[in-house]
Amino acid sequence: MRKEISAWTCIILLVCSQNAWALYDQPTTLKVVDWAGGIVLILLTIYVFLNVGFKSNIGFRISLALVVINALGWFVLESYRFYISKTAEGFAGIDRMGIADSAQSILEQRLIPLSLLAICLLSKRVKLMMAGLLLILTTFCAVELRLNYKEINTYLTRAEQSGYQEFKDGTDIRNYLSASGLNVLRLYPKARTKKVLLAMLQSDSWIDRHNAAVALQYLRDPTVIPHLVECFQLQDQSDAADQARLACAETLQMLLSGEDDLSAYERIRTEYKRNPDGLFQRLTKQAKQSR
Repeated sequence: MRKEISAWTCIILLVCSQNAWALYDQPTTLKVVDWAGGIVLILLTIYVFLNVGFKSNIGFRISLALVVINALGWFVLESYRFYISKTAEGFAGIDRMGIADSAQSILEQRLIPLSLLAICLLSKRVKLMMAGLLLILTTFCAVELRLNYKEINTYLTRAEQSGYQEFKDGTDIRNYLSASGLNVLRLYPKARTKKVLLAMLQSDSWIDRHNAAVALQYLRDPTVIPHLVECFQLQDQSDAADQARLACAETLQMLLSGEDDLSAYERIRTEYKRNPDGLFQRLTKQAKQSR
């Protein structure tokens, strides 16, 4: 019974896990933890394979294949990331690094842990191995959530202490929310974040208003709709491309229609090119009807 409970707990942790690294305020810490996570899983896989033994030859062969594939995949991806960082500069390497990051995320969060889970179940010491795997997964989840909460709490505290007037401290709130697995951050201070973002929507800086509008996409909170309407009615001559108002329109479109960010972006941009005034009038009318 305990074995089954441990197995299902590990599976749930693996299936529900998402990237939650902010990657902006703690680059050194996050890089070390990322590397540690991958290396620990690889080493534990090899340890189980070499020391625990298996119930059958088939289990041995399956485990050997998983060890080789995971270790090789991790090494290749790390080498590729290093190659990109040395050969591509600026925006030229963003797409390629994004592909590598996605592949590495799948490998470290899904494939390696699931492979290790399979090896533990195939081993002769299932209970001990499952307990060790569960402990490792729980530890890394706790560390990840703690680092995220610390970063976002630092940002929010500075904004609050400034009387909601200062929104820059080295961490871009928009990028933080975009990069985080927001839905699984149990300790995420949503109410405080919303209050800071709504204060940003009233900022004199169109850049702050733009970042706040984009960040609000990730909260998916329909109660901010009236605030978005007020925001995109503010025209700023210094915002030549009308980016702040367009960001408010895109977020509002997402909240009203349930569209994803790309669909809302394309629809708003296309409509804006045809008839800017008509776009904002339509959204204002729909926002009033949604109350």
